[in-house]
Parts: sequence; structure tokens; C-alpha cells
Amino acid sequence: MPRRVTQYKGRTVELEPITFRTTVEAWNIYQLDDGSTVKIKMAVSDISRIVNEYKEDGSPVYFIEGASVQLIDSPGHLYKGAKNA
Repeated sequence: MPRRVTQYKGRTVELEPITFRTTVEAWNIYQLDDGSTVKIKMAVSDISRIVNEYKEDGSPVYFIEGASVQLIDSPGHLYKGAKNA
């Protein structure tokens, strides 16, 4: 099976898949001035190491794929059609 590739710093590079397990997946929580609460976390779906690519300190470069998961809880008065009290 050929390795996957991606663009990195303007060139095509090979990716080496790395298996992983989730040990902690914490939420960042923000309280908005309008009374809403926003919760957000990163849900990682894939991690790969970029083959033969290293940072200035010699550490490997990783390519991480995922999506942000967002939960928003807003007070009732902000909903469309709500009567302002």
C-alpha cells in the first residue's frame, strides 16, 4: 500500500501513519457576555509523521487531522422568536 502524501511548506511530502489512543479529551469552556456557554474540543481522527522532516531542534514533524467539536448553550431570550423579558 503506497504511503499517503500531503503538501507541507510548498512541497509534496510522504506521511507515515502513527497509531494512537486517546488518553484525555478535555473541553475548553467559554462563558460569553450574552449568557451563552461555548464548549469546544479537538477530535483527532488521524496522526501521521512527515517522513524525513524535522524541526530546527531535531524533533519530528507530525501531521494531525481532526475536527473541532462545538457545543453551544444559549439562554432562551437569544432564540429566534423569543420574547425579550
